[in-house]
Amino acid sequence: MWFTNFIIGCILLTLTTLPTNSLATIGNVSLSEGKSVIDRKDGNKGIIVEKDLDVFTYDTVKTGKGKVAIEFLDETRVDVTSHSKLIIDEFVFDPNQKNWKVVFKGSFRYS
Repeated sequence: MWFTNFIIGCILLTLTTLPTNSLATIGNVSLSEGKSVIDRKDGNKGIIVEKDLDVFTYDTVKTGKGKVAIEFLDETRVDVTSHSKLIIDEFVFDPNQKNWKVVFKGSFRYS
């Protein structure tokens, strides 16, 4: 009986730690100059931005004296300049369907 409970426990642990769609990375930081932070929807606030940091939907990027560039899965880039704030509300990209949608709020440059 303990073996069965052990196996069920392992399966449940595995299922609860698998990434979900809302937690999948949508890009990463390709440039970080000066001081910037990211606040996450999960309550994790003040994450120091560094090059190659993963970016997720619902992240809020805040810059001080500096700038951040984010490269998304669709190979587009957003530059968040000094003393700015970018809220990533939605990012949908399906390379098989050639379909994408992105919703931002804040001040930034998109290319």
